[in-house]
Amino acid sequence: MSTEIKQQYIAAVNSSSVSNPAWAQWDVQKGLPQESGNYKLYFTPSDEDIEKVIGGIGGLFQYLQPIASSYQSNLDYKVPSTATAYLGHNDRVVIHFSNKEAVNDIQVAVQQWASANGISFGNRTHSLGADDKEKVSWGQNVSNTMSQYALQYLESGQYNEEQVARWIETYIGNVLNQMGQAA
Repeated sequence: MSTEIKQQYIAAVNSSSVSNPAWAQWDVQKGLPQESGNYKLYFTPSDEDIEKVIGGIGGLFQYLQPIASSYQSNLDYKVPSTATAYLGHNDRVVIHFSNKEAVNDIQVAVQQWASANGISFGNRTHSLGADDKEKVSWGQNVSNTMSQYALQYLESGQYNEEQVARWIETYIGNVLNQMGQAA
């Protein structure tokens, strides 16, 4: 990756509302009361489109702001805080929102933003996730669910560790899809 791309990425991250060592975040609408946890949509732009993402990430705000207002939803989006982390991460653009009814409109808005910027997305096993009211992340929920299945199969005595590992490899996509739909 060129030094120029790294510098462009740093400039884009510096335009964010909040930045930490892991993520740069743009707050579209914050501070509204919410009855449930936090919903998330995950997008994976192609590696080749990093410069297009860098150039357009600040503009995603204008696509999402009307949705936040219309649904009275807290809404923000984030990207990994470094270009190297971006290229190494599957979750390259993550949208957080508090009103699940907004999910379809957010997906359309992100697709419109991507199209306007010439950005293509890769395939994912899932795109929707949720943190629960107790602020347990969706990733933690996935991990807990998979651990419960693995333990159940191992404790049954019918399967060994290798068989359980193969089951996880085979069915992780299905589990992720089911958990995303239930969110």
